[in-house]
Amino acid sequence: MTQTPGIPNVLAGRYASTAMTGVWSPEAKIVMERRLWLAVAAAQVSLGLDIPPAALEDYRRVIDQVDLASIAERERVTKHDVKARIEEFNALAGHEYIHVGMTSRDLTENVEQLQVRGYRKGKPQVHPARIVLYGCINELLDLGKSHNFVKVAIDLGLLHAQDRAVQVGVFSTGQFGVKSSTDFEQTPHAAMDRRGSQRGLGDSRK
Repeated sequence: MTQTPGIPNVLAGRYASTAMTGVWSPEAKIVMERRLWLAVAAAQVSLGLDIPPAALEDYRRVIDQVDLASIAERERVTKHDVKARIEEFNALAGHEYIHVGMTSRDLTENVEQLQVRGYRKGKPQVHPARIVLYGCINELLDLGKSHNFVKVAIDLGLLHAQDRAVQVGVFSTGQFGVKSSTDFEQTPHAAMDRRGSQRGLGDSRK
């Protein structure tokens, strides 16, 4: 059978370390899948599922035996990548106890998270002196985002108009006068006049 030539990963070949390419290699992914299957199976046993301890031990014994060509051949028959890897692992161990109650997404998505979490450099969230670190992001003040701020004390101290007592001030007819002006005459297209109307204090009876 003719093997399809592999396509080199240019980015990994140029920029990734040997350890990093190993983490994301097909072989490492398959081993991680098998470890997840066995962890799920062990949890299912604790919940009452009948899986013989000897069967789990047989799976553990062959967990690192990865044959990509054999898995590829199974996939050509099953037309499903996860099913092909399940059948390969079962054939190596001589049992059919893995992937019970799981879907393909349960497997692939959890394995991707395990790959990321299991091989990243961890940063402690607690100071050696047992001081809990503040986990927020420090950002400079952005005045464009000030609408979410809590009002400062000076704003709370100022009374708004609707919260104050109404102050009524009424001028008598003898105290308030308005000089007649053409500003109040409406025309079809009145020009804007920014000057205020002339007014003053005086006795309108004079």
